[in-house]
Amino acid sequence: MVKSCWQNSTLQAIVYPSLCGYGSMGNWLDYFREKSAGEIQGNLLGPPETSDIVIDNTSPSQKLAYKRLQDLVKARGGNQRTHAIVNADCIQYLLGVAPNDLYDALGVPRSKRERLPTEAQEVLMTGNLAAFYAILEDEAQGHDSIIESSQKGFTRARQLFPWNRD
Repeated sequence: MVKSCWQNSTLQAIVYPSLCGYGSMGNWLDYFREKSAGEIQGNLLGPPETSDIVIDNTSPSQKLAYKRLQDLVKARGGNQRTHAIVNADCIQYLLGVAPNDLYDALGVPRSKRERLPTEAQEVLMTGNLAAFYAILEDEAQGHDSIIESSQKGFTRARQLFPWNRD
């Protein structure tokens, strides 16, 4: 846990409780440290003599987030209909418009997400990641369960964007 410069500051402890060891909020570093060596690409956080270099030069992208979600849907028993609904829901929940209306309005060929404006791709990437983790969290299996969990993830993610706030 990172405490060095935060430990003595009450204000910092209130604003950043997880950094000072207060509260139940976890953080990514703790999560990363708890993973077994087989679950990560290297041991960056161990003692210098045991640390490995991460052998992953893949940059996060909308395409990668989409692929991870679709692979999980397939592995959890989703079919082509499940994939189609998850894709359509991502656009509808996060961008607030039906997929066909979005592509038509922008003059982009249907299913060519890489041709959408950068901001739209970022939003869809956020939705894909939220749905991915919601499916894992719920341990969703099968069409209906996957749809329900992905919608839960999309609902959480949509609140990040100003056009979705009431």
